[in-house]
Amino acid sequence: MTKFIAHRVTNREMHILTIVYKFRGLTIEQLVRQLCLELNRPYSKTIKYNTYKILNSLDKSRYIITETIRLHRAMDFIYLTELGIEKVAEHLGIMPLHTGSGWNEDYGDFPFPLQKPPRNLHHVLLTEALLELEKLKVQHRHWQLDYRDNRYCAQLYDWQGEQYVFRPDAALRIGEKIFFVEIDRGTEFIEKLKEKFEGYHRYFSYLKQNKKPIPYGVVFVSDKENKNDFNRRWALIKQAFYSEMGQWYTVFNLMACKEISDIKNLIVRQITRNDVFQDFSKKINYYTHHDNIKFGKHDLGWSDAAAAIVQTDTGQRYYAFERVEEFETIGLCRLYEFGKKFGNGIKEYIPILFYTGGAILRHVFRGFEDEELITTLQENLIWLNIKKEPLWFDKNGNRINTGNPLLSMAKLTC
Repeated sequence: MTKFIAHRVTNREMHILTIVYKFRGLTIEQLVRQLCLELNRPYSKTIKYNTYKILNSLDKSRYIITETIRLHRAMDFIYLTELGIEKVAEHLGIMPLHTGSGWNEDYGDFPFPLQKPPRNLHHVLLTEALLELEKLKVQHRHWQLDYRDNRYCAQLYDWQGEQYVFRPDAALRIGEKIFFVEIDRGTEFIEKLKEKFEGYHRYFSYLKQNKKPIPYGVVFVSDKENKNDFNRRWALIKQAFYSEMGQWYTVFNLMACKEISDIKNLIVRQITRNDVFQDFSKKINYYTHHDNIKFGKHDLGWSDAAAAIVQTDTGQRYYAFERVEEFETIGLCRLYEFGKKFGNGIKEYIPILFYTGGAILRHVFRGFEDEELITTLQENLIWLNIKKEPLWFDKNGNRINTGNPLLSMAKLTC
């Protein structure tokens, strides 16, 4: 019988074990990248070679398990044994049965079946997204970024006499705002997506009943390499979201990243959202400073939203302003919902979609239920680029050069 002799774990070995614990499991390539980030050293073949040697020692000492998994190609995947989990918990001072929040490195004490990761593409892609967040946390410490994975995000709750589990893939915190993260491989069709958002709707109803805050949004991170494939996928996700989240879609933002590197731009949009709205307010002041125009916030209680009422010869023309960016829904949902609530009582309702750059989007209201309202909004909309000096465009992307568009536009009738 072979006798097992415990070996003394070096600092570098413990560093590696801790990284594996943090991510549950990851490929060797992912491990080396995170190790280089934490050591503040550039990626090199030497570090990779030395890491392989350390992993070989840890494998022999029964602290880790190395498996070959086949995804797009064969990859070496690492996760901790029960002995490895116990070693890390001891090193980090994690008390037995401590749940942990997942925020600010408040790690939990998990049994081996829960700590053991799925060895599949979904988990590898989730780890890629979390590694990107790790990199951004180091590069932009002032952003106040944090995240936690699905071990901590899963919530067991009671609703209308039944027990449910809410289980997003991860949660992202930007300052004080919480966003959920879903890794989307395009394997769920419309009914499954509707079931997912039905779960979100139910969980939010539970949060509201218990006077708990509603998170700010959810980010779908795709692995679609082809742009057309991603655009089609985004349209399908939006359709399911609109169908199931009507009560929440004016306060809860559906967003998407067509690739993991897009997470940075998404975070920047959230961090600068208030600044962009203040910039918009200053730039629009030139156009709204007129005796016939009343400008301000409407009474629907949405932040970073504004409206203008213009007196015309035939009555009033109402403009609703919302920021609309590619692969976000909250601005569109608010414009649509405003049309549903007040469109019949307003003779002329014109949605103005302001944005900070990029191409004008086509058929932006497609996917909502009310086809007649969709047609009206699409026909009447105006685009306003505020990246530099305000530039106004009609629904077809043609530049509007008629002085103040709020006053000089041709009559548009709903």
